Amino acid sequence: MLTYENGDRREVLEQKEWIQTWIDEATDNATPRIWLIGDSIFVGITHAMPAVTEGKVLVDSLCSSMGADNPHYRAAVELFADMEQTRRVIVLNNGLHGWHLDDESAYPAAYDALVGWLCERFPHTPLYISLTTDVADDHRERVLRRNEAAKAIAAKHGCPVIDMYTVSRQQVEYRSDDGVHFTPPGYEVFCRTLLAAVKENI
Repeated sequence: MLTYENGDRREVLEQKEWIQTWIDEATDNATPRIWLIGDSIFVGITHAMPAVTEGKVLVDSLCSSMGADNPHYRAAVELFADMEQTRRVIVLNNGLHGWHLDDESAYPAAYDALVGWLCERFPHTPLYISLTTDVADDHRERVLRRNEAAKAIAAKHGCPVIDMYTVSRQQVEYRSDDGVHFTPPGYEVFCRTLLAAVKENI
């Protein structure tokens, strides 16, 4: 497989590579839309959102296993942007992949470049940075470091921060057995947190 994650390198970065796009109620051009760009946590939020918003807000998403440095990331965003053109806000989350990037320099640099590009590419759409959610394994300290980098990068680019990390720490009873994902009640809490954060722009 000659993908970026499993190409000409010493280690396989991802055993399972995936990308999922979702456009809710595609024929509806009037209801406010939120565009999520992120990982599997945002997949869960995408599917939990209709029960929370009852159709008053729609959520579209581009979710994948790509790290922030993946050269195919921007092409995927461009393709999705051509299909999804009525967004009110964009929310970015990218911290649970790209573990080959060190947290001190490579990850912040890649994340900064991605955020900067999104701000330039969508100058009239508010961009929110969602902190990476907690994990119950040896990546927890790395998540904390990455969240500190994400907060600094958000401040640099003038992007509001949604503290999903703290919320996830409060949802331990809703954590899945894998230590990373959450059950439907947990995702509903994430949905409400996200909606409250972006309310002024939708």
